Amino acid sequence: MVKRFFGHICLILATVLILCFFGAYAADTPDNKVGLKIKFDYDKYVVGETAAATIKLTGLKDEKAANYSLSAFQTQLEFNTDELEVTSMDFDDGLLKAIKESEKDFTVTSKRNNIITVFFAVDKGIKLSDIAPNGEITIGKINFKIKKTSGNISVGFETANYKTEIIRPFEDSPKGYLLECNSHTGASANIVKYGAIISQGARISENKITDSVKVSVEEQYKKPMLIARLYDNSGLTKNTKVFTLDNIGGKVSFTENIEFSVSGLANPEIEYFLWEGFSSMKPICDSVLAKIN
Repeated sequence: MVKRFFGHICLILATVLILCFFGAYAADTPDNKVGLKIKFDYDKYVVGETAAATIKLTGLKDEKAANYSLSAFQTQLEFNTDELEVTSMDFDDGLLKAIKESEKDFTVTSKRNNIITVFFAVDKGIKLSDIAPNGEITIGKINFKIKKTSGNISVGFETANYKTEIIRPFEDSPKGYLLECNSHTGASANIVKYGAIISQGARISENKITDSVKVSVEEQYKKPMLIARLYDNSGLTKNTKVFTLDNIGGKVSFTENIEFSVSGLANPEIEYFLWEGFSSMKPICDSVLAKIN
């Protein structure tokens, strides 16, 4: 499969070289802002949790406006096997529907167990207007089990031995086929102990502020409380939500989705508190102010 894919790319590149020789190749691609990034869904995790990392191809607004298509794509990611273990990976549903039965692969390589290869090849191409509504394409997601017990974890793109290839189809234009990837942005996150509040990062949209919050507690806390307080620039509390969490033995993580109306509020912020319970009202850890994305 890999040989066929690289043969596909070599054929396209050979065609480009021929066109260059006859003077038919020109850099009609708009100013290139194309980049690749991978990001964890949280910036902190507890030991043993699953960390999800999403890969996106960004900076395609100009290419989308020019009605370009994407015919083939390949990249390689690198991670430390002492820190992370791959549990699953797959293309994003939207991209998978566009690829259909065309050649594709998303897997840890057989030669190096710390390298993940991602590629697909669609002969007629996929219109960017169909898969890049905001000028970016969600390529897929990788789930990692965290093996490291402290410090941080990271995943990046292997660019020393492999090259990211972004190919436009032959029919797309006779003047340019290869899009260069101008930036590769890796992902990193911190590992924390139990007794923590981990905010995904609040977002403000349509007069609402939303966040996804994880809390981790040890087994001695049977009914811990998560308290979310909404503030504005006056520093006064505008709203409060309280969540009582049932901890049924062991060290457990919970996830709560938080939402407040912020209509009429200036510079809203959310602060989180984790208490042992309603009766004791003792903090398990320091409060956390949500980062606004």
